[in-house]
Amino acid sequence: MSVYAEQGLDGLKKSAPGPAPKKTAEQKRIEQLEQENDRLRKQIEIQNGCLTLQKKALDLL
Repeated sequence: MSVYAEQGLDGLKKSAPGPAPKKTAEQKRIEQLEQENDRLRKQIEIQNGCLTLQKKALDLL
């Protein structure tokens, strides 16, 4: 028996072209937000360092 005979009419329906996406839209969004979160954390860390330096400089005056 052929594959088409086993699947019936369902085997003759068109399928989506191309390979399936590796990541869903939700997974892409999560990855984007995680990258933005990391970038903002680094920015805050730099700003906190600058504030600490300014406080130490003010204490010296």
